[in-house]
Amino acid sequence: MNLIGQKVSHKAFGVGTVTDQSGNHLTVDFKVGEKKFPYPNAFENFLNAIDPSLDDEIKKVIEDNKQAEIEEAELKDLEKIKEASTFETVDINQYINSERGARNYFFVFQNKTYDAEKRGGYLWAPKSLKDGRNVAHWNRMTEVRKGDVIFHSVRKEITAISIATSDCYSANQPEELKREKLWDDDGWKVDCCYIVIKSPIVTSDYKDAILELQPILNAPFNVLGRGNTGYLFSSNVALSKFLFDKMKIVNGYLAESEDMLF
Repeated sequence: MNLIGQKVSHKAFGVGTVTDQSGNHLTVDFKVGEKKFPYPNAFENFLNAIDPSLDDEIKKVIEDNKQAEIEEAELKDLEKIKEASTFETVDINQYINSERGARNYFFVFQNKTYDAEKRGGYLWAPKSLKDGRNVAHWNRMTEVRKGDVIFHSVRKEITAISIATSDCYSANQPEELKREKLWDDDGWKVDCCYIVIKSPIVTSDYKDAILELQPILNAPFNVLGRGNTGYLFSSNVALSKFLFDKMKIVNGYLAESEDMLF
């Protein structure tokens, strides 16, 4: 849409003439001098066309511009997620322990610590309570080996899947977790490569299937289908594959990682 030569009005500067239209900017000549405005956004807040016949066309340009921005943002987001899900820089086979046999599956409830642990690419849990007592769902960290698969739950949604890129090892509490001031520093750590789930699924939507498929011992969910209180729990191929298939329906890009996870 060419607006050069058209009259526009501005609350502070009065009526002016569009003298230049380059890319995403307009230059308008007012009595007080030339002023530059973003185009077409300026017509939402600052400028009005003197010719009312231009209003509909300007409105359409604004709507098309917004839609293009949304699509561009979604495309960038999808590319980031695809990059995170393909493991192009990670040779997954190196994390399979041939002596141990098939990989194991786990389910972790992170909530407050999810963002920090995802950014750092790890799981971390203290070795004991402040009074020295051991906790089973923390000690389970020692069972994780390279190549194992972990499903990550945050506030009842599965938000990520990761592959352990290290065996469990002793490690002090990461600095970013110390802000909570909840645990002693001595802990267990597992390095992980996270796949972020763009459209998380809600576990309560599949309560009956989860209760049927999950392992009998150290399962992540109680008899009511709610997440057990704790950090790391045992899972199995049946439950993990079921949840993965449900996520794949609304996150098609996950299909690229299926062979690496099962």
